[in-house]
Amino acid sequence: MCAAASGTPMDGTTVTFLRREDMLVLDFTFSNISRSGTAGAVVLGPSTPGTAGTIIAHFPPQSALEEATSLTAASIGVKRVRYSGESTVALRVSPGTSVPFTADGLLSWAALQAAQAGTVLECVWGLFFGPASAGLVWRHVTAPVTGSSGATGIWHTRIAPAGTLPHEDGPVNLVGVVPPRDWQPFTSSLSAPQRQQIHDATQRPAGDRQRARAVRARRPRRPHRGLGPRARRHRLPPPLGRRP
Repeated sequence: MCAAASGTPMDGTTVTFLRREDMLVLDFTFSNISRSGTAGAVVLGPSTPGTAGTIIAHFPPQSALEEATSLTAASIGVKRVRYSGESTVALRVSPGTSVPFTADGLLSWAALQAAQAGTVLECVWGLFFGPASAGLVWRHVTAPVTGSSGATGIWHTRIAPAGTLPHEDGPVNLVGVVPPRDWQPFTSSLSAPQRQQIHDATQRPAGDRQRARAVRARRPRRPHRGLGPRARRHRLPPPLGRRP
């Protein structure tokens, strides 16, 4: 498609997408993007010729902090929960291309480049990750999917290396892109220093992280001596797009 050479700037505009069938909730903001065309054929493209634009999708909270109880204390009473902030996914609109200003167009991320700058994923409360490299794609459906039982799946998206098959995820390296939160409102399974350690570990070169994993893999496992602090289980965050 041809890019929008001129039109109405979308910078500073927020477009909210709500769809009850699959519980999709997204806000879209824009940088160096304008809309042009006539009714029924409106497109989005870079405002400045020769310069890429960015579409940013804003997700509702993707994780939650849960209050933890010491193994030596009685687990009674109501436990507190604190939701994370939003997560954002940045999509690069290259010069000479455009995106239909429709529901399908705003959700057709496969035709766009996953941008590193502007992508901040709080999939763990207080930790902010982003892609460590380029060459990634986001995969999801653009329309609700209803099975034979009549149930409709909750909309979600997945990140994967470009070039992998549609049903494959593949390894994706993430790095801390924003310093982690250095506070928390109550005791949880991760402390602020531990979040800092995880963030710092992602800043090391990939080769160092791989060697560290190899060393850990060679260490003999200790026999299981009952449930203790090291044996606590942590629930994984839901796929991006689902509410906790």
